[in-house]
Parts: sequence; C-alpha cells; structure tokens
Amino acid sequence: MIAERILKLLDERGLTKSDLLKLTGLKKSTLYYLFSDINHMENIQLETLRPIATALGVSLDFIATGKEPSMEPQEAEKPYMLELFDSLSEENKRVAISAVEGIYLSQFGRVPERSELNKILKMN
Repeated sequence: MIAERILKLLDERGLTKSDLLKLTGLKKSTLYYLFSDINHMENIQLETLRPIATALGVSLDFIATGKEPSMEPQEAEKPYMLELFDSLSEENKRVAISAVEGIYLSQFGRVPERSELNKILKMN
C-alpha cells in the first residue's frame, strides 16, 4: 500500500524514482530495497519516509494511510486553546503563529495560507 501510494504520487507529479532519489538525498540502495519488494515498504522506518513525504509534498500520515490528518483541533480543546492564545501579548502571538507555521510545515510539507491559520486560530 505505501509503495503504491508513493508510486502514484510520483506519477501524478511526473517524477521518477531517480528524481525521488535526488529530492530526498536517500541512498540508491535504500530506494532499491524499498521498491524491490512491496513487503519492505510496509516495514519502513518513519525517518526514511519523512524525506519522501516532504519531497512529494504530503504528510507522513498520507504516505501511511492515504488520508491527510484533520487540521481541526478537537472541538473540546478549541475554547481552551483560543483562551490561551488570546491571553498572549502581541509579540508572543506572533511567536505562536510562527510555531504553528513550523509545525504545519513539518506535518504537511508547506506553510499554511493565512486564511488556514485564521481558521485554525479563529483570528481575523
């Protein structure tokens, strides 16, 4: 399943395994091993998948499950999180937004649009 998802993503992006090798910095032997037997891919370590996910612009969750994780916090956590955020100084709000952007980049391989952050943080 993981190998099939990666191959599909490569195809959708017009990339080859050689391109993936260049984009990830992984060793040729590592990629050869992973794609030589689909069973190898199912036992792959996250640290090997992370550069693949980043290179393909998807999250690790997507590589593993085929679904992106929800960006929405659990409903019960929203009021508490918003209360915490609202209590911050303007400077610390900027720091918090930068932290959220960094986490988002790490998880989704891109920085969120401001409208996405506004939705997450309920800011205008």
